[in-house]
Amino acid sequence: MIKTQRKSLAPCYFAIAVISMLGACLLPRPAAADPTDLTAAVTLGAKTASTDGTPDTIRATFTVTNPTSSPIKFAVGGLSVVWLILDAQDSTVYDSRTGKMAPHILILRILPAGGHMDFPATVPLRDQSGNPLAPGTYTLRGQLWARPSLTASTQFTVPSSPAH
Repeated sequence: MIKTQRKSLAPCYFAIAVISMLGACLLPRPAAADPTDLTAAVTLGAKTASTDGTPDTIRATFTVTNPTSSPIKFAVGGLSVVWLILDAQDSTVYDSRTGKMAPHILILRILPAGGHMDFPATVPLRDQSGNPLAPGTYTLRGQLWARPSLTASTQFTVPSSPAH
C-alpha cells in the first residue's frame, strides 16, 4: 500500500488573497467626478384646470444630469426638491416647504456617467394662502436639497380667465 500525503491548499489561498488585496490597493482607480459638475434643469408638463377653467396645478420635473465620463456621488436631503413660485418682481408667492417638516437625513446617491435623475412633482398654481395665481408671468424655481445644492428655474404664464 502506497501512502499519499495531502498538502493543505490554505497557504496558496492566503497568498492569492494577499496579492489580490495588494493589487486592488496599488492599481490606479478611475478618478471620481466632482459633484459640482452636476447640472440641473426644470421642465414643465401639463397644467390642470379647475372647474372654472383657471389653471390649478402644473407638472414639473427637476432633472439632475451628470455630464462627465465618471460617476458622481452626492447627498440628497429630506424634501429632495423645494419648489418656489416667484412673481414678476421676484417675490416668492409659493414655497413648497411651508407647513412641512423634513427629516435632516442625507441619502448618498451615485449618478452614473452621462446619467440623469428626475424628481417629478405636481405644483399648485396658488399663492401661499391658497388663492389662484393672478394672470401673469411667473418663475418656477426648483432647488435640490443636496450637497452640492442645485437650483434651476423656468418661466410660465397664467392666462387670463376665459370669458363666460
